Amino acid sequence: MQSSFARAEDLDAFLDLAERIEGTDPFRVPPLRAQEAAHLGGVDPFARYGELRAILCRDGDELVGRCAAIHNPRLPEVGQIGYFASVDEPAVLESMLALATPWLAARGARRLVGPMNGGAHRPHRLLVRGFEREPFLFEPRNPPYYPRLFESVGFRPVHRWSSYEFAPERIAALRERIRPAASRAARGHSVVPFALEDPDVLRRLHRLLDRVWAGHVGYAPLDLDEFVACYGGVLDLVPPGYLGVIANARGDDVAIGLSYEDRAAEVRALAGDVRGWGSWKGAPRARRLVLHTMAAVPQERGAGTGLLIVDHAARLLLRDGYEEVVVALVTESLPLFARFAAPTREYVLYELPLA
Repeated sequence: MQSSFARAEDLDAFLDLAERIEGTDPFRVPPLRAQEAAHLGGVDPFARYGELRAILCRDGDELVGRCAAIHNPRLPEVGQIGYFASVDEPAVLESMLALATPWLAARGARRLVGPMNGGAHRPHRLLVRGFEREPFLFEPRNPPYYPRLFESVGFRPVHRWSSYEFAPERIAALRERIRPAASRAARGHSVVPFALEDPDVLRRLHRLLDRVWAGHVGYAPLDLDEFVACYGGVLDLVPPGYLGVIANARGDDVAIGLSYEDRAAEVRALAGDVRGWGSWKGAPRARRLVLHTMAAVPQERGAGTGLLIVDHAARLLLRDGYEEVVVALVTESLPLFARFAAPTREYVLYELPLA
C-alpha cells in the first residue's frame, strides 16, 4: 500500500472513489458533488482559517482508499480524519494514517477523531447498527466494515448516538406523557416558529448556534457564510412551522427546534447533482418526518425546553398526518426517547490519542 497527498488534478478521482466503493448499497444517498469539491478544493469558507489535505492510497495502480487530514484551528488539539472511504483492508487506513498523523501532529493535534469532515456541522460519525433500515436524509451511511477498520488501527468510540422510529400513535402516547412537563416549561417560555421566507432566519439561527452547541463533541464556532453554505439548503426541506426557537420570558432565544421532511429518495435520484436540489417543492407531503435538532443553551437544559420542542413538533406532525417519524441522532446522554421505543440505528464517533 502506498499513500500520498492528492494533487489538484486528483480531485475527480478522489470524489469518484467513494461511489466505486460504496455505490453497491442501494440505500446510499450520494453527497452533493459540488459542495464536497468546494470544501476539498479549498474554495469554501472553511479555507479562510482551516487546513485540509486530501490523501489517496494505492495498491499498485489501483486506488483503494481515501481520506482527508483536516485541522480546524478553532479545535486546535483535534486532528480530524474525514472523507473516509476504503476497501475492506486495514492496511489501507494504516497507510493513510502514516501520512495524516505527522501532518496533523505538526499543527498541534493531540488526538485523532473520525470520521469527521471538518466539524460537527459537517458529516461525521459511522453507522454501526441499522444497516437494514432505509436511511433518512443526512443520516450517516457507510459499509458495515468501516467501524472494524477504525478499531483495527486503535481507534475507540468517544461518543454514541441513536435514532428512533415512531408510528403516529406512539408519538401521541409520548406527547401525552410529556405534556405536563411541557406545560410547566411553557409558563416561562414560548415557541416562536420562523417564517422560512424571512431573510434573517439563518442569521438568527447562527447567533444562537454557538450557545446551544456548546460542549457538543467536535463542534467549533463557524462564520456566518460557512453556516449558510452548510445549512441554507435545509430550509428547502422544512414544512411551515417546523423550524423555530424557544424564547424565554425576556424574549431571548434560548433553544432551537428543527424538523424536516425526509426526501432521501429524491436526493438519491439527483446522483450528487446539486442543480436538482429543491425539485420536490410543490410535491405531495413526504411520508416520513425527521425530528433532527432539539438544542438549548446550557443554562436552559434543565428547564424543559427540549420537551417543549418535542411537544410542539408532535402536535404539528399529528395534525399534518405524517405516516412515520424518525427522531434522529439522539445523544447517549438523552434517555427520553428510549423510554418509549428501542433505538433502530446506532452511530459512533471514534478517537485515537496521539503519543
